[in-house]
Amino acid sequence: MPVAWWFGALTIPQLYVVALVQGASQAFANLAQVSALPRVVTRAQITAAQAFNQASNGVATVLGPALGATIIGLGATTPAGAAYGYSFDTMTYAFSMIALVSVATRLQAPRAATGPNGRTGLGRLRADIAEGLRYLWNDPDLQGMMAMNFVHRMLLGSLVLGAIVLAQSTLKASTQEIGWVLTAGGGGSLVAAFVATRLRARFAIWPLMIVVVFANAAGFAILAGAPHIFVAMAGMAVATFCESLTGIVQVAFRLAAIPDALQGRVNSAYRWVAYTGMTVGAAGGGFMLDHLGPRSALAIAAGAMGGLGVAVLGLRARRTRTHPPAIATG
Repeated sequence: MPVAWWFGALTIPQLYVVALVQGASQAFANLAQVSALPRVVTRAQITAAQAFNQASNGVATVLGPALGATIIGLGATTPAGAAYGYSFDTMTYAFSMIALVSVATRLQAPRAATGPNGRTGLGRLRADIAEGLRYLWNDPDLQGMMAMNFVHRMLLGSLVLGAIVLAQSTLKASTQEIGWVLTAGGGGSLVAAFVATRLRARFAIWPLMIVVVFANAAGFAILAGAPHIFVAMAGMAVATFCESLTGIVQVAFRLAAIPDALQGRVNSAYRWVAYTGMTVGAAGGGFMLDHLGPRSALAIAAGAMGGLGVAVLGLRARRTRTHPPAIATG
């Protein structure tokens, strides 16, 4: 993209293509990273390892806006600065590739050359996908978590855009103050990364998830009613803390529960549902922001998030009554 800009050949369709390729590549890379994690650490270390991954993302979120603004400021114009920024981003991908090839551990378990019934090629691919979907469909905990995650991610789709529009149009914040709000979000992610391992060790998965969803609703509500930029920062920090914590806990739970041979297939199906929720949420959030304004849009998201918490709490209570835990006998 910077090369096209330097030659004066950059067009809007090219930006669409770049965004599509970037999004698809990120999805594949993220899926591969998550699925390979059990090959790098033990099952008992998965939560801590995923928390470390989230911490690195949080650091990038905190430092990235400031670094990006600095690089863009080096250009004589904003487009020139953006070209510098994308060039720097390209170099970071090169460093990431070097780091990846230096990993000595085999990131995928050895696989047979042919699948069940001697299938190869597209036949094996279809059979592998079907096997992953069957496993996901037959696991009630993964099913329930996937459904909850779809709604949760859909509601989170309006968070960042809503916070920016609220800060800019309602609170009349400067560009620097908007950066503070986004930095507060990165700080919330960092805190989640540091406490996730301790919380997961002390609490069962579903009670923890339910509490976090309710807390996420509170974060949205604080943001929706924020009278000042510092209150908006607090709401953003709470919301991103909860978002990051749910991500860490869910990933760790899935990686520990799914057999190694099925990690990629089950996680890809699970994440497809999550990405669908994020896409729907971003589109719906943009529509509400445009027609209702940021406060109303964020308030609706807060109410829906609270409703999600109530629904999950009710379903889990019903499941507990229907399928009570077995009592050990001597």
